[in-house]
Amino acid sequence: MAPTVRTALALQGGGALGAYEYGAIKALYEARGPGFRPDVITGISIGAINAAVLAGAHDPIPALDRLWREDFAVLAPAPPFLPPGSASLLPQILQQRLSLLGNTSMYRLRPAYLMAPLLAPFVTTSVYDTAPLRETLAGVVDPDNLNHASRVVVTAVNVETGQQATFGNTLSREEGGKFANPGPLTVDHIRASGSLPPGFPMTEVDGSSYWDGGLYSNTPLSEAINCLERCDEGSPDVRRELIVVELFPRQGNLPGDMQEVMGRLVNILFAGKLDLDHKLFCKYSEFIDLVDQLRLLLDTLNADAPLRAQVEAAVAARGPSVTVERIRTHPAYQELIAHKRVNCFTLIPFPAKQDLGNAADFSQDAIAARIEAGYQEARRRGIGEYHAVDCP
Repeated sequence: MAPTVRTALALQGGGALGAYEYGAIKALYEARGPGFRPDVITGISIGAINAAVLAGAHDPIPALDRLWREDFAVLAPAPPFLPPGSASLLPQILQQRLSLLGNTSMYRLRPAYLMAPLLAPFVTTSVYDTAPLRETLAGVVDPDNLNHASRVVVTAVNVETGQQATFGNTLSREEGGKFANPGPLTVDHIRASGSLPPGFPMTEVDGSSYWDGGLYSNTPLSEAINCLERCDEGSPDVRRELIVVELFPRQGNLPGDMQEVMGRLVNILFAGKLDLDHKLFCKYSEFIDLVDQLRLLLDTLNADAPLRAQVEAAVAARGPSVTVERIRTHPAYQELIAHKRVNCFTLIPFPAKQDLGNAADFSQDAIAARIEAGYQEARRRGIGEYHAVDCP
């Protein structure tokens, strides 16, 4: 009998680059076949939005497709008299910048920046209003699905404390862990995760105001691993799989103008600060193996009273008294033995192409290109397979 595999999907933030995430998700669902659903989905900012739709929509892949190709695309489809693939009569350079004026399904420009642009910064705390995003998500995301279909965790930053806030849905909260929300996960928690200043406003939820979770950390890795470890916690036959989709390449070209400088700055700020590779997960597995061996040793000593007394006496003769029971009941030891091995790991990196890397470009051509790039990269990485973390 094949072991049960629990899959966690970690989605970064990155504005319009979230279309790349959707492409990778589409490839994952196609490869795994009917009935597949990640057990854990964690997200930040646009990754939180993708996570909410993936967990909360009744038919997630078509819902994400409409969200990206129709709702979030700034321009309408090309008129029939234009050649196939033409998104607009406007030059591409203008299409890339139209999102500065707003995105009807995500955010709208505050009137003050049209009526009095010089005075607006003194009387507002954001350039845009994200009420349209709330309406869009409310029309797609079923609250019951969002809280019970998969374990969903998103993060934001508390504006006043500067600390990361972790929001979990009902399913993840029932299994333990520390979460900032006292009740179910809502679309306002999702909006809070994507409230990137100064463009987007603070989102007030549960009595506090929040900004984008990417300001603290843009890769929801620990949240994914924590939830994954709690899946079938007492079963020894479960295999755990982690899939991470990156949206900001750490490497890039030297900038040649101010726009490229800002683009490169954003890439460096929001790129994952942890090298997610085979060596990392081998090191993680080595620690878990060591803890398992320590547990075996302590359990053996605990079961043999004469041997335990002899060892404890020998230790006491060399310094402070240390007992097997004191170690076995130590909170840090209990936390260590709760960790579980991640058996399979797949990283879907973002291609280091300048033409796809503009996180503010919501033009139809750019969105379609990112969806296709994410889809093809996921397939190239063998997304349908379980990539075992085999360590020497």
